[in-house]
Amino acid sequence: MGYRRRYENPRSVPRTKKRGRRQLTDGNYAISPPWLTLPVELRLDIFDIVAREDPSRLAVYASVNREWQHYFERITFKHLTLDLYRAMELRWMAADRRRQEAIKRIYLCIRLG
Repeated sequence: MGYRRRYENPRSVPRTKKRGRRQLTDGNYAISPPWLTLPVELRLDIFDIVAREDPSRLAVYASVNREWQHYFERITFKHLTLDLYRAMELRWMAADRRRQEAIKRIYLCIRLG
């Protein structure tokens, strides 16, 4: 039946206390969307396949949700190639600790001439 069976209208879904998001419920129990019901190992395998399929879209995949963001930012922030303009933005790009820990190498490209 899926997780939408009782709440076709999103306004009828009760709000959770956390950030005002709506949570689907069935009586007293929360119903997870299908993605969250998959085992973690399977989700990680899916991430690996997606990352290998089109590496140029990793930043797009990181914007799907928090779980995807954590996974794909570890890949995108591992090796950074910056020019002088982008180097000035490094403090903003790597503002949070998780991103700082993901950075292994920074390459600085300087244009001569």
